Amino acid sequence: MKSALLIFSCFILFLSESCITLYKPNLVNCPTLFERGQFTGSAGVGFLGSGLINAQGAYAITQHIGVMGSVMYHGKSDITAASGFVRNTMMFGEGGAGWFRILDMRREQIIETYGGLGLGQVVNHFSRPDSLHINAEFTYHNVFIQGEYVYKPKYFHVGAGLRINYVNFFSLTSSSENLKNTTQYYLNVEPNITLRAGRKFKVFLQTGMTYPLINAHDYFFYNTQQDKKFASLVKIGLGMNMTLRVNKSNNSKKLRWRDSKY
Repeated sequence: MKSALLIFSCFILFLSESCITLYKPNLVNCPTLFERGQFTGSAGVGFLGSGLINAQGAYAITQHIGVMGSVMYHGKSDITAASGFVRNTMMFGEGGAGWFRILDMRREQIIETYGGLGLGQVVNHFSRPDSLHINAEFTYHNVFIQGEYVYKPKYFHVGAGLRINYVNFFSLTSSSENLKNTTQYYLNVEPNITLRAGRKFKVFLQTGMTYPLINAHDYFFYNTQQDKKFASLVKIGLGMNMTLRVNKSNNSKKLRWRDSKY
């Protein structure tokens, strides 16, 4: 770890002065599926603690098995007298599969658990007034598992979930020899609450936090504002959600409560 800090010191100087982070998590995809042939999709904006643009989708391939996918884009530029020009761009996508189950006869309570993996890229460009220019590009992958409980009366959904996410940075290319062969990895826990309101189209609000369990010191140092460490871990996102029944046969008698095996 000490050698990694030495190798990374030049890069961190730019990060700390410009307040540009190395990693931002995506909004958590909470499918809330409850019957075969159902599709749910969301598009949202991360206002705090997550990537800027998030798109998510999920589909129930059986009465208890679903698949899910998410993409995220984040970009930020900053110009200051001290640090010069800084540009940070992140692109990320993930996919997974999981299990869901209705808990009550009124079909208002759901539990679900999903797991999967993803791949992302971070591109940083730094240009200082002293004519020092650095380009650095990371590739990273993640492996995650998550669970959620959802209470969903007709026009309002509330979900409480927990996501455990392993993130590993690798394949660094840089114009600076000091940054090559550098790696970073974290194990993050992400509790979250998701609220949805509406009919077929719903407004959603997601809030939560990202807390590192492994390499917490590095995570705080590289990815949070040093004077606002814990405040930087909070996530808030807002967007729209829609739900469709792709398979119309779901209205058949065999899928009603009394004949199903929920």
